[in-house]
Amino acid sequence: MAFRFFSFWALIGILGGTLVSQSLPQKPSIGKNSFDFSENLFKSADEVLDKVIEIRNLSPRNPIKKILRSHEQIRSYILKRMAEDYPPKEIELDRKLLVKLSLIPPSMDFRQVLLELFTEQVAGYYDPETQTIYIADWVRPQDQNPVLAHELTHALQDQHFDLFTLLHRLDGNDDATQAHAAVLEGEGVAIMLEYLLEPLGRTFLKIPDIL
Repeated sequence: MAFRFFSFWALIGILGGTLVSQSLPQKPSIGKNSFDFSENLFKSADEVLDKVIEIRNLSPRNPIKKILRSHEQIRSYILKRMAEDYPPKEIELDRKLLVKLSLIPPSMDFRQVLLELFTEQVAGYYDPETQTIYIADWVRPQDQNPVLAHELTHALQDQHFDLFTLLHRLDGNDDATQAHAAVLEGEGVAIMLEYLLEPLGRTFLKIPDIL
């Protein structure tokens, strides 16, 4: 049985942000003011894009729009996506199933836990509806760069393969949505790993037991 939970959060992985395992730092003081900080983020994004183009061997067909977003703005985006794609009735059905499988305790506020987990860990996202990269305005460029490598990959995918169509949910066939999302998200992860490993003279293709 396919969980709507997995289908929704697979989409969030692409449309709603890249998740990072460590706690994201608070916005540091870079330069003399917030303008310097913003300029650092945008400059860093352009440098990361050049590297992603090189790794993926895929060039943008149009300029990729980039906008800074606050923590509250990103949280609002996740709430909007949840309201549209994962209504309370389906959240409750998944909660009951997860409880039945002993994967979560009966007392857990499943919706709230999901919301807190994803809003606290999202450092940026690409939205194909607006064809824009949204960058968290409180994360330092050095911490943001792997996220940007991932999300810029999605931007390139969209310009060449139309993410909105590929990720359109087919009623009664969550498996198809998950399969499309797995391919797209897998490529994002692969490019991100390659971006991180290349300066070390390594490649993710040679990571032991990669399969």
